[in-house]
Amino acid sequence: MVKRMRTVISASRRTDIPAFYLDWMIDKLNQGYVMVKNPFYPSQITRVSLKKSDVHSIVFWSKDFGKFLQKTAEFSDYNLFFIFTINSESIWEPNVINLDKRLIQLENLVDEFGPEYIEYRFDPIVFWYEDNELVNNLDSFYYIIDKVSDLGIDNCVFNFVDWYKKSVARAKKYGLKFYDPSIKEKIETVKPLAKYCKSHNIKMYSCCKPFLTQIDNVYPSSCIDGNKLSRLFKEKCSIAKSPTRENCNCTKSRDIGNYRDQICKHACIYCYAHPLI
Repeated sequence: MVKRMRTVISASRRTDIPAFYLDWMIDKLNQGYVMVKNPFYPSQITRVSLKKSDVHSIVFWSKDFGKFLQKTAEFSDYNLFFIFTINSESIWEPNVINLDKRLIQLENLVDEFGPEYIEYRFDPIVFWYEDNELVNNLDSFYYIIDKVSDLGIDNCVFNFVDWYKKSVARAKKYGLKFYDPSIKEKIETVKPLAKYCKSHNIKMYSCCKPFLTQIDNVYPSSCIDGNKLSRLFKEKCSIAKSPTRENCNCTKSRDIGNYRDQICKHACIYCYAHPLI
C-alpha cells in the first residue's frame, strides 16, 4: 500500500498570520482542523486537517515574526519553514515595523531554527515619483543583504510589483504616482543587485518574472518548493506544480488564510491581497 503524502500548509499568501492571526492559528491547531473559504467562491468551504499526522510542514509568510518568536513552543510538534519579507522602509508599507527590528527578528529565527529553514524576500521592488523625481525602495537593499549574508542565509527571492486594478486605485487614493519600468529597465535594475548578492554567496530568485533569469546569479523561484521541503524534513511531499498566477513555480500546498475575514493590517498600498481600497 502506497503511503499517502502529508500536506504542506501555507500560512499564508492571503494575509499575515504570524503578525496578526497567530492566536487564531494556535486555536485551530488545537482543534486539529480549519475551515477554509475558496477566495473566488466564498460559499465553497473546505475542511483542512491540521493534525500533526496529516501535516508535512507549515510554511509561514510574514513581515513581522515578533509574536511568533514569543510562542514557538506552540508549534514544536510541526516542521516549520519561514518566508520572511524584509523591504526598505517606504511610504508603500505604512504599518510595517522598523527595519532594524525586523532584522533582529530574522537573527532570532536563524538562532532558533537555522538559516536553511528561512527564505528571505525583498518583495516587491517599487518605483514611483516624488516631486517629479523617479525613486524606488531599494535604498536599504545592500544593507539588508549584508545582514542576511552574515546570518548564513544564501537566498533572496524578489519581484517587481504587479499593478492590479485595486492596487492602482489605492495608489491614486493616496496621491502616489507609481512607475512601472519596462522589461529592459527591470533587467538593468536587477543586474547590480544580483552581482552584489553573488559577492555575498547569495543566489537571487525571480518570482514569476522568467525574463529576469537571463541575468547572472538570478534563478527561477519556487517560493513553496516541495523538493526543498522534502529534503529539509527528510520526508517526501508533493512536488506537483500548483501555480497561483502566471509563471509561478510553487508546488502543492493548502493555504489557510482569508483575504476578507483576516485583513492584513500592514495595509501595504501596492498589495494584491488587501481587499479594501
